[in-house]
Amino acid sequence: MSVLSRGNTDEKLRWIFDLYDIDKNGYVTQEEMTEIVSAVYEMRNDQDAPSTPGGNSEAVIRHAKSVFQKMDVNNDGVVSCEEFIAACHSDAAIRDSIGTLNGGVRAKRSQIEG
Repeated sequence: MSVLSRGNTDEKLRWIFDLYDIDKNGYVTQEEMTEIVSAVYEMRNDQDAPSTPGGNSEAVIRHAKSVFQKMDVNNDGVVSCEEFIAACHSDAAIRDSIGTLNGGVRAKRSQIEG
């Protein structure tokens, strides 16, 4: 957690990438992206669209797919850490989304440390 408080931008983005890389294989898949985006929506208590059979709202799936497509520059079906960091630096909408996650993690941390 100290990376979020004291690290430079790229260190923070690597830490956040590691959250998205659920299976720790060095890449983020569309499924992992959807799972994390869904968790962020839940953390924020967003009640957008009705849930799909998989449990995620259509808004979550659309958002995750949009972000994933912007990040997967070489269209190989996965997002590398380098692609993730580059997209965060170059796209304001992605930065805002990542900022939401960062804020949510900080809020959760304050609750825990209370």
